[in-house]
Amino acid sequence: MERYTPIHKLLLLDSWKFQADFPPQAKEKPIMTRSKFKCTEVTDRGNEDRSYIFEAVYSDDPKNPNNEFFKFTPAGKLTLSCLNPAVRFEAGKEYFLDITPAE
Repeated sequence: MERYTPIHKLLLLDSWKFQADFPPQAKEKPIMTRSKFKCTEVTDRGNEDRSYIFEAVYSDDPKNPNNEFFKFTPAGKLTLSCLNPAVRFEAGKEYFLDITPAE
């Protein structure tokens, strides 16, 4: 099966529409990105208050899936505090971070 990027699909399937809609408007297709982060630190502050630190994954090994994420998200750090007792992240475990507009 051949892989096509979205631009190829536009050119092959809707070449007439491609000219009229270029460049695409952000409101038509919401921007969404997926990054992969590793929880590197968990701090329990008591009373169900926990703090988490996540850092972007990386790998120099081209066979490792994290190598692909590293190409597009080479650096990143997220600090998150959470009071919900049902939410628990584990240090050393990797998580996907999906970002979409809050519209």
